[in-house]
Amino acid sequence: MTYPRRLIGAFAFVGMSYLLCGFSGGFLGCFGSSTLMSVHVQDTQYRDGVLVKAQPRPAQQVWGLWNYDLTNPQGTVTGFGWDPYAYTGTNGRYDVTNARINANWGLQTQFNPTCNQTYPTPAAVGLIQVQGDITTSAHDPTFECATEIYDTADVSPGFLLSSAFPSSITVQASAQPTTIGSGSPTLYVYDRNGNTDATVTAASFTSENATFPASSLSSLAPDMYAVAMVNNGSAAGLNFLGDGWFAIGQDSQTYPAAFGVDAIHYKAFGNICYSDSGPRSGRCVTVDTVLNYPIVTLLKEGKITYNGTGVVVGTAPTVVHAYDVASTSRTDPYGGRVTYTQPQYALVVNTGSNSVSIVNLPSATVAATIPVGSQPVDAKITSDNSSAYVVNYGSGTVSKISLTSYSVVATGTVGTQPTSIDLNASGDPVVGGASYIATLDPNSLSVTATQQVASPIIAIGVSQAKNQVVTAATNGSGSGQTTNVRSQSLPNYTQTFTSPAVSSAPFTESSISSALAFPSQTATGILVSPILNNSFAAEATPTGFLITDIETNQVLLSGTTPHPVRGLAVDATNGYFYFTMPDSNSVVTVALPTTPLDSNVVYLN
Repeated sequence: MTYPRRLIGAFAFVGMSYLLCGFSGGFLGCFGSSTLMSVHVQDTQYRDGVLVKAQPRPAQQVWGLWNYDLTNPQGTVTGFGWDPYAYTGTNGRYDVTNARINANWGLQTQFNPTCNQTYPTPAAVGLIQVQGDITTSAHDPTFECATEIYDTADVSPGFLLSSAFPSSITVQASAQPTTIGSGSPTLYVYDRNGNTDATVTAASFTSENATFPASSLSSLAPDMYAVAMVNNGSAAGLNFLGDGWFAIGQDSQTYPAAFGVDAIHYKAFGNICYSDSGPRSGRCVTVDTVLNYPIVTLLKEGKITYNGTGVVVGTAPTVVHAYDVASTSRTDPYGGRVTYTQPQYALVVNTGSNSVSIVNLPSATVAATIPVGSQPVDAKITSDNSSAYVVNYGSGTVSKISLTSYSVVATGTVGTQPTSIDLNASGDPVVGGASYIATLDPNSLSVTATQQVASPIIAIGVSQAKNQVVTAATNGSGSGQTTNVRSQSLPNYTQTFTSPAVSSAPFTESSISSALAFPSQTATGILVSPILNNSFAAEATPTGFLITDIETNQVLLSGTTPHPVRGLAVDATNGYFYFTMPDSNSVVTVALPTTPLDSNVVYLN
């Protein structure tokens, strides 16, 4: 899947489509003073005006005609696409060799099938015509079929686990149902740079979808990938049948009973210098290290572990939050200086010993152990890192901890069996429990509002930007237990979305059940992503995880795993999503789209 980092030129915006030039580092490149003009056609997805994904769209007809010269024209070809017709190849582009550049061109494409565009204005787009200047600095025009929301509904399953690869994947056709029946489909799989990483022939197909052997994808590195499905039969030699994307997660089965997880970003930059004697006499060596890794609680061992370092904490640690990112510098006697940037502390909830541990991460030591209520199961740190709120399942209370004095400064009774906590946009704690949601005063911890719900809540998350609370609830017990996800708008808890039963299996894991406060206990069982304006939420389920769109109330991805997922974490800035499966001693890493655009965007009207 392509996630362009930068738009460095553009044509005019006409109707519902615009032409863009050159994605730096991506598959759309500007070629300097060359007279090779590459016309690209791609599918793109946006969220709130931010480009999330772009991928090649093969078998699209394109043509163009030179209008007049600008200064210092180069190249002699002044028209293409009529005799013979021109179509984008499997890389989504058509190359015009020796094209006239430093000139004004009129270009067209015929989206086939029609582009059901939703961004920036909903429309069905077929034929697109544009006119603009092709110059030495910007002469690779791109047509977009732009949609506002992306999903994986066209690829099933949309999530593949490296340790449990399925036997096949199925891709739905977005073209006319009769088209796919005209020949055996081929699937092109693209990496983030638009390169073709795999080509797979369908094992079977119907008039509406095709099934491909997943064994042909097993050599792909864990990442996110785009696909385009085509078959033979048109004047181009290909019919475009549809596209989509899927993700491959890396399963690291080296974390005994991994339960809670958070994301750490570590950076070291500077120089290390050496004395005038010895093999490195007088030399300085540049240090430029960036690491992204999870910090994980090991439920049975009473430890946390991060980047190969283990620290003993309390009994049955279930939740971990790294906090207080800061930079520290170290100098050597010979003029070297290295600056380290990383979280300074981690807060760990010890369900089995009724306490919270504060761990100094650089020194790998326990800075404090703070007694709280009975069976603490969740915690949330305030945005200024001054305080933390801890939910105590057994005592039905919430404890407020000062992260300066490392002491409990307030305790409030909230209700029966509270399970989870998050903070709303005002900084007020929002607690989920036995068939209720309660909002608390952040200082006194008195209950200021209560909303009764139909089923016990096992996880809660708040989208502060969207003013929504997202909850996961269980109904029933044993083999009859089901899990649903709901969204409600604040402050009145008006229900806006209820998912179908995302799992009909219970949260049961014999290997860890004795250490938990309740069978469906999770660690950050709902995670509202900070990227893309709090639009997405991830939920842990007994059979995997669920990604939902809070704004459109859509299920974007339902990932299936061999064991229940208990903990979730995201490093939004650096593009990593982690989840834990204690029963298989697993932490799974999934690469996410990073922020695709920077501020250097130029539109030429």
